[in-house]
Amino acid sequence: MIIIPFNENYKVYLIPGTAQSGVIPFGNDYLFISDKKGTIISSKKFHSRLIPAFTSLENGGTVTMATHSHLVTNPFISATDICTFKLYAPLTKLEEFSVLSTALGSYIKYNYKKDSIEVVKNP
Repeated sequence: MIIIPFNENYKVYLIPGTAQSGVIPFGNDYLFISDKKGTIISSKKFHSRLIPAFTSLENGGTVTMATHSHLVTNPFISATDICTFKLYAPLTKLEEFSVLSTALGSYIKYNYKKDSIEVVKNP
């Protein structure tokens, strides 16, 4: 749970965790806006389910890129995607991941070492 002051309220992000090595648990993430008393004013679910991104292969191979897609209703990379990747990427050999935005027809790549976002047009 990540709590951030926001105007007169709070943003409360819930992101999943895992004890399983070799996986980054994208998805199953939420944003709640609450007042100072903790009463929830609004909520948003970013992904429809948990999306495990495996960082190694069963045959010992290395995964160099992870990606998942977003629906038209949520076209951009989310803060929870970036937070999750920043937590787990240092435990892997991955430096970046991407989100396929079906609405924009583009990939949105995040690189945690550069702390940068790049939009790449889908060919």
